[in-house]
Amino acid sequence: MSISATTKVYGFYQFAEIAKGKRQTLVRHVFTPSVSFNYSPRLNTYTDTQYVNVNNIILPYTPLQLGVYGVPPNTSSGALGLNLTNSFEMKIKTKTDTGMVYKRVKLIDNLTLSTSYDLIREEFKLADINITGRTTLFKTISLNGNMRFNPYALNDSLRTIRINEYEVNKSGKLARMTDANLAASFSLSPETFRKKKTETAENEKTEEAFDPYDIPWNASFTYNLNVRNFVNEASDKDTTTYIQTAGASGTVTFTENWRVGFNLNYDITNKKLSYTSLDIYRDLHCWEMRLSWVPFGPRQSYNFQINVKSSILQDLQYKKQSQPNEFR
Repeated sequence: MSISATTKVYGFYQFAEIAKGKRQTLVRHVFTPSVSFNYSPRLNTYTDTQYVNVNNIILPYTPLQLGVYGVPPNTSSGALGLNLTNSFEMKIKTKTDTGMVYKRVKLIDNLTLSTSYDLIREEFKLADINITGRTTLFKTISLNGNMRFNPYALNDSLRTIRINEYEVNKSGKLARMTDANLAASFSLSPETFRKKKTETAENEKTEEAFDPYDIPWNASFTYNLNVRNFVNEASDKDTTTYIQTAGASGTVTFTENWRVGFNLNYDITNKKLSYTSLDIYRDLHCWEMRLSWVPFGPRQSYNFQINVKSSILQDLQYKKQSQPNEFR
């Protein structure tokens, strides 16, 4: 059983007169809070019978474990959820042909805080606190991030084990950050650089010449940063690890029948290339050819194939691929 409620609150924040300028800039804030309650009863279907699995581990048995809908929960839950969503955009007064209008510029598409509190659970009632965000810079670069916080403290002697005591009561901190992630990406294509063409006779003559934008291509670039906080069991000290990776992928269609794709990834933390591949495709009218090559790394391999396009004759093909450990 579940029930939820939500609403929206709108607010406008104006700058001081000295900062407004001629454009009368102001910030629009949309706040969307929502609460929910989810209840699931305890339906114990386990019997006194036990069985041994393939790993020789003795497990309890329920006649529903092979059923279509799975096994119902063995514990009851009554979770009260909280979700706070925010979005911010700037409104700038701009002069157009029709007069002065407000132009919207998005600052933060989404900034959300979420957690839940189980009213029935005996301990660790409060779930992790999650903060997620999403925005776009310069209309091309997408940014996504999230942070997770644990509200419970750690045991003084065995610091790898958390205790049923809030961190704020023990150290004064609201919560412990356990992990975070930041991802940035943007894409390029001919449309990114293509300018609008006029309909003048001079431009029509220019269109007859070779246009580099007529070659279909696309490229995507990514960057990821992962942060993890944990207690090192060997030293019993707080440890923070950072993992940074960057990647690029794309395709270029040189002609109507030739297409080349690539995927390149670089591990910034360890300063070495990770998974990288090159794909070549050739349309042979009724046939088609594919070559996939992973030049290095643990997945180093190649796969060459020529086959008939028709699904009826899909078994009519020639295939050559590397065997395991052939490159090692």
